[in-house]
Amino acid sequence: MRYSNDEDCIYFPIDLVDADAQHEASFLLAKKTYESITNSIKSALEASANESNKYHNAVLVDGARGSGKSTVLGNLKNYLKSQNKDILKDVHILRPVDPTLLEEHDDLFINVIIAALLEDDDLQKAQSGDEYGRSRLSKQLQKLGHSLEQMQSQRERKGLDKLRAFVGNHQLIQDVHGFIFSALKLLDKKLLIIVIDDVDTSLHHAFENLEVIRRYLACSYVLPIISGDLSLYHDVIWRNFHSRLLKDSAFKPEVAFERAEILAIEYARKVMPVQYRKKLPLVKDYFKQSDVVLSSTKGEKYMSMLCFCNWLNALINGPVNGANDSCRELNIPTLRALSQLIARAKNLIPGLYFAINNEIASYEKETRFQEVFYLKPPQKLPPEKDIRELAIEWFPTLRRHFFYERAAGAEYLIMKAWEAWYGHHHQLKVLDTPLFQPALHHEEEFVCFNQTPLHWSQVSNEQLSGYRWPESALLHYPPPKHGTLFSTKGWLIGVAPPSEYPSHFKINFLINLMVFCPENNGQGGTAYRGRIFELIILSFLRESNIDDVRLLMARAPFYSKPSFYEEAKISLVDEKQNLSPQVGHVDQGEIKPCVKVENCLVVAINQWRERHGLDCFRLSPWLVFQVMHRFFSKLDTPTGGEESFDYATMVKMVKKTIYSLWSTFAFFEKGTIFGEPLLLSNQIISKDDVDDFFAMQVYQLDIKPLVDKGGEMFSVTYLLEDHPIVKWLTEGDEDCKQCSECNK
Repeated sequence: MRYSNDEDCIYFPIDLVDADAQHEASFLLAKKTYESITNSIKSALEASANESNKYHNAVLVDGARGSGKSTVLGNLKNYLKSQNKDILKDVHILRPVDPTLLEEHDDLFINVIIAALLEDDDLQKAQSGDEYGRSRLSKQLQKLGHSLEQMQSQRERKGLDKLRAFVGNHQLIQDVHGFIFSALKLLDKKLLIIVIDDVDTSLHHAFENLEVIRRYLACSYVLPIISGDLSLYHDVIWRNFHSRLLKDSAFKPEVAFERAEILAIEYARKVMPVQYRKKLPLVKDYFKQSDVVLSSTKGEKYMSMLCFCNWLNALINGPVNGANDSCRELNIPTLRALSQLIARAKNLIPGLYFAINNEIASYEKETRFQEVFYLKPPQKLPPEKDIRELAIEWFPTLRRHFFYERAAGAEYLIMKAWEAWYGHHHQLKVLDTPLFQPALHHEEEFVCFNQTPLHWSQVSNEQLSGYRWPESALLHYPPPKHGTLFSTKGWLIGVAPPSEYPSHFKINFLINLMVFCPENNGQGGTAYRGRIFELIILSFLRESNIDDVRLLMARAPFYSKPSFYEEAKISLVDEKQNLSPQVGHVDQGEIKPCVKVENCLVVAINQWRERHGLDCFRLSPWLVFQVMHRFFSKLDTPTGGEESFDYATMVKMVKKTIYSLWSTFAFFEKGTIFGEPLLLSNQIISKDDVDDFFAMQVYQLDIKPLVDKGGEMFSVTYLLEDHPIVKWLTEGDEDCKQCSECNK
């Protein structure tokens, strides 16, 4: 893969064990932050000539936990060696000081700082070569030690002794500066940079540590560079001032609150001046950078960070266009989390690189990786070079990673669904993976994730034991469907339809897909959408067989109220022993449909799959989830009572169901991934509209543009136009008579 300006690239080594110890400037991710810190160092050097000048110049590297602050501080010296070597002639940088080293019984962070300076390798070497300088440093150290001892011993005294303590504190400041000045003379440097990592992590001493920086490190030849979360600093400072204001009196607490807020802002402004604050980039800022390149420490270049994140987007979001906030942002909260994800996937990245080179002609295509994932391959590729086959290796890796991200429950469910659909062991029931079954989210496997309450007003008032109504889940889900009750009095599903309906057996079968009548009393039933939804999803995932269809007809429809009823759950063993196509059907009467209609459907689906090369297609679980949510909520309102339907009404119900599902896929697919503007119709399809469906806005605006594009890319919307279930709505039984299955 070629990059326009290799010298401007930042390389992210996937095989580096410790990111805090980089030795190459080209590996340092926060390039702009380093440049900004360098400018502050240059300004401090200019000011260091005035030894008497006391001012606050502490540099703050601001960022949340895991944002890369420690990496920046730990590699500052390496960066300067590579990019600004001349600065190091006049500057000495201490190794980062850890505030957590402050012992519980100790109360003065300056002790840790002085100890770090004394342990500095360069200072120890300088002492061995300069007897006079070593002697002068030793005298300053003795004076400093005496001042520290005096101040600490007089801290609890009162009266004149208290005054002496104040004088001793002033003397301590002078002695600290004197010691640092002597150390710089010995090192032949002009400026000492004291790097303090995460002052805010030691919360017990956080404010006192800031006080040490304010009191003792405010001089022209010292530049403190501290890291931390500015918002956390603010809380620490505010709480300190607030507690002091209310220490002796709780009078006017609201005034104390406001005053503490003002004092905290101004204190932070003094200790950490605004002009010296360096905000680290958010991790999502790196996702968009094509000049950040995943590489190895040996120099191999793989792909840009942009390409890598587009790949993750393709696996998580699929072709979802973002309508109704349907796209998930990458759940990688920090730079540390990103580094750990890349480290987990380091053995997969080289293979992805070679597969990308095989299917992407130019670097620019990286910006459209999601589109590439859904392109039809020009020819059958070896598995090791087909990104769709390669993706199978990523699913368990990403699942294991997201398991330890509390907020990544959705991503975890998506990866489990990918594995269930395209892993080595296919599920008999394709929608029994937890992404589509909120009742499973109470299991121990999912307790580590954040869950959201489910407000299911339609079912909350029903006091029915045996129904598994989950109170919370990892995602929002629509209520289980009540369906539409109807009576069959006056007609039978098996009777011949009116002449305006060219199909008999096929339409009859589609009606039976919607009907659920567990008692099989022939008096009525309930119409649900779940079986049609499940059958269409199944047809995209794998070749079908007669058992798939009969098992589908034998159990409660997907996402129906009966499907949540534990007693209605039939084990797979029991289902295989009872594959009668009549289970769950309304009484057929004396006239039976084509006994081979299930076989006819299976053959038609498999031919459709072969015709479109669906072995190379990967149906996105997240796309299916979004379609499911909309299909079973906004587009399906229960009637609430029993209705008497004639045959024409049942046909319209079937058409409404299938056309609604088709339009819902288009609602989430139409967009930039398939080269279309995100211009969508929110038109709801009613039973009265179905005969004019192809003239409706929802078809013309949402579906037709994707159908007209042809088969260059895999879109469910395009593929459904030729799906047997859709074709059966309009074609007659003449085609069925020509079917080899029906004529056996």
